Amino acid sequence: MELRQVRYFLALSETRNFTRAAEMCDVTQPTLTLSIKKLEDEMGGPLVHRERGNTHLTQLGEMLLPFLAQVYESSTAASRLASEIAHGERVPLNFGVSDVVRKALLIAPLRETGNAAEGLELHVEGGSDGDLVQRLVDGVLHLALVDETAISADRLRFHPIYREALSVLMLADDPLTESNRLRSADIVGRPWITLDGSPVHEALQTRLQSMSAEWTPRHRANRSADAQILCLAGMGLTLIGQQEPVLPGLVARPLDDVSLSRTIGIAEARGRPLSSTALSFTRLLRALSVA
Repeated sequence: MELRQVRYFLALSETRNFTRAAEMCDVTQPTLTLSIKKLEDEMGGPLVHRERGNTHLTQLGEMLLPFLAQVYESSTAASRLASEIAHGERVPLNFGVSDVVRKALLIAPLRETGNAAEGLELHVEGGSDGDLVQRLVDGVLHLALVDETAISADRLRFHPIYREALSVLMLADDPLTESNRLRSADIVGRPWITLDGSPVHEALQTRLQSMSAEWTPRHRANRSADAQILCLAGMGLTLIGQQEPVLPGLVARPLDDVSLSRTIGIAEARGRPLSSTALSFTRLLRALSVA
C-alpha cells in the first residue's frame, strides 16, 4: 500500500466523484482510478461502488476509512516534523536532571542554548540517577546530568562537570549538630536512611557494618529528595551532597574518617548522533568545570 493510494482514496471518499477527486489530487482521472483499483486489490475487495451519478463507499470502504485516514495523517505529520527538524524550525531536546544536581548550574547554559536555537523544544525530566540512565539507554532522553557511578561505561559516554563531597544529614536539633565534624563511631548506632543504588551509600554502609555487625539501614529511598523528607520526619540520618539543596530544618556535618564524594556530569549514549543544539548544550555544560 502506497501513501498516494491512500490520499486518492481519501479524496474520493470526500468528493464521491472520480473527476473531482482527481482534480483535488492534481492527477488525471485514469491515474486515480488505477491507484484505487490497486488499493482495492491489496485490501481484498472493492472499496467503492462505481455507479453513474452515485459513487459511494462499500461497507469495506466505510470500515477502512478511519484507519486509512489515521495512516495518512500520521505519515504526513511525521514527514512534516522531519522537515521542520531538518530545517531547524523545531529542535527537540529531551534532558534528564538527577534530583541531586545543583539546578542553578543549568540556568546560563539553558539561556544561551535557547537564544541560539529559536525552534528549541526543551523537555526537562527529573528523577533518580538509575531511572534517568535507563531512559537515556532506551532513547527517551538525549542527555542526562547524573552521578558518574550510575553510568554503564560500555553503553554511555560521561563528561565530568563537578565533584562534591558528601556529608551526614540530620535534624537541626540533633545532638550531633553540636560538633562541626563527625566520625563514623558517632553515627554507627543511629537509624539510617539509605539511597537505593548509590555506591557512596553502600561504601559507608560497609564501613558501619564492619564496626557493628548488627548495624543495618532501617529505611530506604529511591531519590535523595525523598531521603530528606524521611530525615525531616525524624526517621534517621542520611547523606547529602555538598552542593545539593537542603530542606529547612536539616543540617549537614562532614565525616572526618571516611572520604565520601561523587562526580556529577553529562551522559550521552555511545554511537547515537546528537543534534547540533544538543552538542552545543553539552559543550556549554562541560565548559563550566565547577569545582
